[in-house]
Amino acid sequence: MATRDFAVRTEPHVATLGELGELHFVPEVFGDEFLDGYNKVQEAQQALGGEDDLTKMDPDALRQIYGSMREFLGSLLTPESAER
Repeated sequence: MATRDFAVRTEPHVATLGELGELHFVPEVFGDEFLDGYNKVQEAQQALGGEDDLTKMDPDALRQIYGSMREFLGSLLTPESAER
C-alpha cells in the first residue's frame, strides 16, 4: 500500500487591518460549517441584484448582507480575534 504525506496548516492566518491591528484566522477550516456560512454570504450577495451603488439599496437588505459577511468571517476567526 502506498503512503502519502499531507500538509495541514497549524498556524493561524494573520490579517493586518491598519489601526485595528491583527486578526487571526483558524488555520484550516473545512466541513459543513464553512459551506453553510459561505452559502449565507452568497445568498446575501444575490440580494444585491447586481446593484453597484449601495446608496440605492434598501437599508434592511444592506444590514442582512453585511451581517452575513460578518458572521461568516467571525466563524473563521480564532476565539481571541472573534471577541474583538
